[in-house]
Amino acid sequence: MRRSAARAAPVLHGDPDCTRQLFGCGFDHWQFWTATGVAPDHLRFCLERRDKALHCHELGVTHFIDDRLDVLEHLRGSVPGLYRFGHQKAPAPGWVTPVVTWLAVLAAMLPELGDSAAALHR
Repeated sequence: MRRSAARAAPVLHGDPDCTRQLFGCGFDHWQFWTATGVAPDHLRFCLERRDKALHCHELGVTHFIDDRLDVLEHLRGSVPGLYRFGHQKAPAPGWVTPVVTWLAVLAAMLPELGDSAAALHR
């Protein structure tokens, strides 16, 4: 997904200092930046989940994955590709794509990415 990486950003909820300590080293450890092509300066923090919508708008995010429907509801209408991740007790509403695994995320995004999906196989 390197071609779409300019529009991707991890947007984490929580205190920026604590969250950076908890997740920042994980991004480095798992070579997230290199593997995805997402720029480290696209890592954003917000104190309220609804604020994720502001970050997505500023960055032009086109796809967003979260396990919480309340987060995705704030992005409805502004981020075209919304994915509800993981096993859920209730079925996903029609405006979100349910995905249970990361492979399911990839399979769901491939048709939407069109020609840029070929970059995934290089």
